[in-house]
Amino acid sequence: AHLVSAGQVQCDDDSPATPYELTLARALGLHQAPGLIPWAAFDTRTYQVPCAWITPSHCQVGADHALLRDPAELALDETSSRALMAAAAPYFLEDGITLHYHRPDAWLATGELFRDLPTRSLQQVVHRRITTAFFDGSTPAAVRLRRLQNEMQMLFHSHPAYDERQARGQLGINTFWLHGAGVLNAAPVPLPDVKVVTTSLADMATTRQAETAPDALVAWQTLDAPTLRPLLADVQQGLALHLTLCGEHQALSYRTAPRSWLARLLHTLGQRPALPPLHQL
Repeated sequence: AHLVSAGQVQCDDDSPATPYELTLARALGLHQAPGLIPWAAFDTRTYQVPCAWITPSHCQVGADHALLRDPAELALDETSSRALMAAAAPYFLEDGITLHYHRPDAWLATGELFRDLPTRSLQQVVHRRITTAFFDGSTPAAVRLRRLQNEMQMLFHSHPAYDERQARGQLGINTFWLHGAGVLNAAPVPLPDVKVVTTSLADMATTRQAETAPDALVAWQTLDAPTLRPLLADVQQGLALHLTLCGEHQALSYRTAPRSWLARLLHTLGQRPALPPLHQL
């Protein structure tokens, strides 16, 4: 009731980025098109060097599609990750790509091939049906990466780490996902005082669980007490606020603005203007 609409971001199922990623990129000064946000360069503060994230993954292959498991579920340890990267590195180097260990679920890949390479966000492919339409074969760079992916499937499947993980009851690493490619020529300038809050609401969207009304209510209550109520108090004290709520297909932004005499009167009388039904948002 204290805010006015400040725009929205729309993303369909084919978008290479989520509304959250696009909104966050803009707030951080990364003004790029979907699929061209240089997250690897930004996360590692790598400037003037094209790079990308490579995430070791497990892919379940069906008759007409594949399913990429959430890398967080794999619990890949550093020893296995480094061993797999060492085995993969010579193959990547043949295509001018150098691999650098960053953490078990993320290798930093550098190479000219990533300068203008569109990639699909990891958040947009986890727990989704992956078909051949997900892979761009229209450029030489895309063709080379697809070939590398096929080579890694064979290499990883025959690697000792694969059998070791299976012996422990874990899913084997049998592929990788490349994302966050691009180049940063200089440090971006973010908006001031940006705060990001993720909750179980985000987990529901990421895993595409069928959320029930009680689950959603608990998630909103968990968000309300530590986050939204202090913001409300700030707004009631006259402080400026720009709030964006990010969902699976859209992000809705709101901001403070001078209220009309009617809104001020209703507030004084303890009434709130009617809000549109949620389905209209």
